[in-house]
Amino acid sequence: MNLNVNFSVWKECVAHRRLFALAVLVALIGTCVVSASIPTSYASRARISIDTNDKDPLEKGNFISDIKAMLMSSESNVLTEPRVYMKVLQSDMFMNSLGDVNIATTDGARMTFSDYLAKRERRPWWSIGEDLLADKIKDRVKYEMNTHNFTITIQVELQDGVVACVMVDSVVNRLHGYMTDYMQKKANVDLRNRLAERDKAEAEYHEAIRRQAEFADANFDVERPEVALKLQALQAEADRKMQIRNETGVKAEMAKMEVERTRPTFIKLVHNYVPKTPAHPHWIANFLIWLFYSLFATLMYVLYRKKYRMWCEGK
Repeated sequence: MNLNVNFSVWKECVAHRRLFALAVLVALIGTCVVSASIPTSYASRARISIDTNDKDPLEKGNFISDIKAMLMSSESNVLTEPRVYMKVLQSDMFMNSLGDVNIATTDGARMTFSDYLAKRERRPWWSIGEDLLADKIKDRVKYEMNTHNFTITIQVELQDGVVACVMVDSVVNRLHGYMTDYMQKKANVDLRNRLAERDKAEAEYHEAIRRQAEFADANFDVERPEVALKLQALQAEADRKMQIRNETGVKAEMAKMEVERTRPTFIKLVHNYVPKTPAHPHWIANFLIWLFYSLFATLMYVLYRKKYRMWCEGK
């Protein structure tokens, strides 16, 4: 028997329309079960732009080693680049630090964010095991960088809309504090290094002046060629040391000014607010997903069964 004769996919599907109707019913039931099992959650978000005048974070500071490694990575060497801030947001160290943020729930209860996640956040019935604190926070705190205008969007999704809104501010403030702390410590370390360079240059300059004066006092016959050449060399060395002293002095003054400079400023382009409309569950999206897979599985079953029957008849 020729398998390509008298076979239409559409006619075969119409012939099994009851099976497809059953698939739609299964999709509807599955959607209701899954969506009803997903706790209602609310998302609050803010979009920030980074404004900072720090352009050269090349010196080491006494900041956390993980942050220093991030800042010294090949991806970025300036604190004006959001990639640096994204690296901080992605670290477990930063996420764990959010656990001690004090929050107030909608019903007025006060607790830390870690306690809220452990005691107040409900989980779907199919969830098994306990996640680490950093993993819990990462599931609820999302961030995204726009590579066109270099803005960062921070979103927090929780089952309490008030806590979600508060945590957006907490994430922004904590990120600002981390980077400010790093920049201040870096500036202080840079100042100490510049002052040490200035003091060393000052001492070397005075030493060069002393050697020149001692040689001049010990050699009165300045018309002799060798004496004149030696004095000229000592004078050139003293001038060079004076130039170095002046340069290091300027750098030290600039380092002093750097300590007092304005630290990173976050400009909120989109302000966060207490959400009223749930972000999850997505009933329509869940239904469309269930419907697609149910109809696809039914179609594959109908076609393969038809093919198998035609193969058996053609033996």
